[in-house]
Amino acid sequence: MTGNRGAGRVLQNWDTATLAIRTALGLMFMVAGLKLIIPGPFGLGDDREQLVAGFTDPVTGFMAPWSVQFLTDHGVSASTGLFVQGVLEVLLALGLLAGVLTPRLAMVAAMMLVMFTVLSPTGGQIRLSRDLALAGAALALAFWGAGRWSVDRWLLRRGAVPYGRLARLGGLTAVARGGNRDRGLLVIRLGMVFTLGASALFAGGVFANPMNSSVPQAVLLIAAVVLAAGVGARYMMGGIAGWLVVIAVGKLISLGPLIGAENVKREIALAVVAATYTMVGPDRWVLPRPRRLRCRDVSELLAAYIDGGLPPMRRRAVEFHLADCPDCWTYLGTYRQTIELGQDLRDVRVPAQVYERLSALVGGRAGADAINPDRRR
Repeated sequence: MTGNRGAGRVLQNWDTATLAIRTALGLMFMVAGLKLIIPGPFGLGDDREQLVAGFTDPVTGFMAPWSVQFLTDHGVSASTGLFVQGVLEVLLALGLLAGVLTPRLAMVAAMMLVMFTVLSPTGGQIRLSRDLALAGAALALAFWGAGRWSVDRWLLRRGAVPYGRLARLGGLTAVARGGNRDRGLLVIRLGMVFTLGASALFAGGVFANPMNSSVPQAVLLIAAVVLAAGVGARYMMGGIAGWLVVIAVGKLISLGPLIGAENVKREIALAVVAATYTMVGPDRWVLPRPRRLRCRDVSELLAAYIDGGLPPMRRRAVEFHLADCPDCWTYLGTYRQTIELGQDLRDVRVPAQVYERLSALVGGRAGADAINPDRRR
């Protein structure tokens, strides 16, 4: 059982990581969509006109005047546009939570988050820097796929038409081959760097957010610089995750579950993303940079890695390679399945007749080798 746990540890961690990120993004989009459909429980007014007024305010709103004019020119009111957006976000959330065609839906989520910054009437890319950081997390999810606990994995296991065609159309077969895991971690780290730096440099008025309202701007800026350099990246991300959890819990307690969730939905999602990086990171572009291993090196170290006999730095080097090498990643998964199959068969009793024949065969060969040593060469 020890070998089985060792063989599955990296795969299990990545499955947990993908589940955590798509759940965090799914719940965030669920809250964002529901508030546009039923704004009252989220503290956004008892009627839709009040909601529209808040979203279309030319300074503090989230819809630039040109976007409202675009909808009007096409015969769609701002209220209807927000309602449709809410429905689409809820549907996107359900797809992410279930893990349906995750690579494609994650790309849609990333594009929607970027679109929100474009539509903002005031400094969207800076004001909604957290959305851009979450867009990076969605892009990483598009690289990685949904993981084990998903409809996607079920589709891949079916492997038959029309499921095979649907899997290829949804990008599932590409992510199943592995790769891009290290690049996804890098995108997550750089996204966090951007939101820390933006929150530090722009903190007044509409640029205020729960991040730059809770710690000094200088601290945020230093954290951004250190994280950008990749120094102690895992520890930095772990600290950021803990800090964001404290912010989120405080808001949920003071504002209530629904209004609080609407207020800090981005911080909750970012906390999960940072914790995920801590669990499966860092990426390879950190300081000090880990020693790069070749596939041959990993194959020689794999047995010791599975048994837990490698030193920490060498273990991390193996994990770096596994995280971004499709062939070795597949080999590790096959190795784990072989161990599991062997464990399932260990209690199967060999028939006495088969056992006697095998014993006679092995004994006969041993005797022949003793008589003729050249046979052993």
